[in-house]
Amino acid sequence: MPPAMADVFGLKTFIIIFVFAISLTTSEIMRGYFAYLLGDRYGYVERRLTTNPLELIDFIGTIALPLILILCQSPIMGASCHNVRIDFTRIKFGKLGIVLAILAKPFSEFLLCTLSLLLLQFSRQESLAMEIFQVGVFLNAFLVAISFLPILPVSGGQLIAALLPPRLRYKYEQHAPYSFFIFLFIILVLPMIGIDIMPVFQFIAMQVITAAIFLVHFVV
Repeated sequence: MPPAMADVFGLKTFIIIFVFAISLTTSEIMRGYFAYLLGDRYGYVERRLTTNPLELIDFIGTIALPLILILCQSPIMGASCHNVRIDFTRIKFGKLGIVLAILAKPFSEFLLCTLSLLLLQFSRQESLAMEIFQVGVFLNAFLVAISFLPILPVSGGQLIAALLPPRLRYKYEQHAPYSFFIFLFIILVLPMIGIDIMPVFQFIAMQVITAAIFLVHFVV
């Protein structure tokens, strides 16, 4: 195997995909549970409210997409998993409840970033655990940043759809089937034509990590 390919399929890559899988599925389940507490039973009926995050892994979105981005040496990572579908018409407290249910996912990713940072402090130097938690800190911080992209089905797109009037919401939701290609265009094509949005994600991610550091110091 060529050295470049060996690097792609090395331990670091598997750690990234593993952390992606755990982070995405755990935050999605937490979003479903929060919606359940607010009155929506859709995820419960579909049996997506599981205690096993691995059940929500999607081969294309959770494994293949990160591999493609690593092969393309993309500065931005992304992935997806099976969604816990939410019936927003059943959410209590109107628009406020809907916004809270949507924000539960990036908030869960922030908590996972904070937990990774906390566990990192108790990890041995140059150990496998240390590498996993380091990746956990940065990946979850970037997941929070990416979650505010204004495309469906990420949280930013859901927020826009939830706050739009019905007629505009219907038109806005028409792009949902193409969201995967829109995401690839943003992270792969835009940098090629000189539009670098990486600093925006880096800035948001650093604010997330700063908040996580503050919380860890407060707890410890």
